[in-house]
Amino acid sequence: MNSYLIAEKRYLRQDGGMEETNVDPSKAITRRKQVPLQDNEWDCGLFMLYYIQKFVDEIDVKGLDKMFGREWFKPIEASELRGAILNILESMFIKEAA
Repeated sequence: MNSYLIAEKRYLRQDGGMEETNVDPSKAITRRKQVPLQDNEWDCGLFMLYYIQKFVDEIDVKGLDKMFGREWFKPIEASELRGAILNILESMFIKEAA
């Protein structure tokens, strides 16, 4: 994890997307957290997108310590994201055709 953070910081500085900081990614503290798991072999992408969506929606409200856990959300919620994505794509195609 730390090597990823170091490489990401280096890349962002080179790309001009990050100002020089005193933050040292090699000093990052990482902790494993339990999260809901998919119960099939094909929803991994949906779960990753749903984790990100839930994280962004809840981080300011709950904070890291009250998020996550096996009961964070029901796995069916992540699987249902497929329908939401389909609706978004269909509406985009309809707008584009009009």
